[in-house]
Amino acid sequence: MTTTKRISTVFMKRTDSIDLIFSSYRTLFEQYNAALRTANINENNRVAFERCKKTVEDIQEDISSKLYTQALVLLTGAAEALLKDVFEDLIQENFVSIKKANGINFSISDIQKIIEENEESDYISLSLANLTIKQINETRNKNEKINFQNIQTMRQVFFDYFDIVINTESDECKYLHKSWQRRHAILHTNSIVDERYKHNVEFIGLESEEIGDTVTISKIEYDETKKKFISLFDEIESLVKIKNLTIDHVA
Repeated sequence: MTTTKRISTVFMKRTDSIDLIFSSYRTLFEQYNAALRTANINENNRVAFERCKKTVEDIQEDISSKLYTQALVLLTGAAEALLKDVFEDLIQENFVSIKKANGINFSISDIQKIIEENEESDYISLSLANLTIKQINETRNKNEKINFQNIQTMRQVFFDYFDIVINTESDECKYLHKSWQRRHAILHTNSIVDERYKHNVEFIGLESEEIGDTVTISKIEYDETKKKFISLFDEIESLVKIKNLTIDHVA
């Protein structure tokens, strides 16, 4: 098997700008603070600045939390998109190794058209793979729809199609499970913990906030989520290698 790009490296490239955007407030304040400490200003102005500085420091943590709460939404969205890209690349690069066939139907005319339009066997395989992806994405059967919006559905997709078994019982995956639940709450319940959120978090043995609490994300939690996503992508890449499969075009 050849692997031209590490999946986790792709993930870091796709998400590096998120932290820069949402840390800019803190960075700007720190630069402003340092500049005024060394500026030649009179005592009255300094006292006024110190009062302003204290006010800003008092609310900075709350503002930072709100910023990183939105950053988590972008981070998990980027992870979902990359997981989908990895899955589709697996189909394109390893079409003959697909394990799951239900929900995928080729007509004789489909196959004849693909053969007529492609002389080389590799292109025939790629065309069949792309038709497979199209059918998966367009299916109206809820049981056949593919999404990567939580840890369990992600695991099931990789297992069903390529017999890749991701250990969702690991501390890493449990943390990401909660991160996905937080993302759902931020987007769908105005960041308020509801019964569904509490059940889904406690179901895997993690401690949940109480119903009615507000979900907030610190920079530390954001950084930890990103770190664990990187570890997850490294694990997936290792499992792909063990299965002797190929991922070459995820970028």
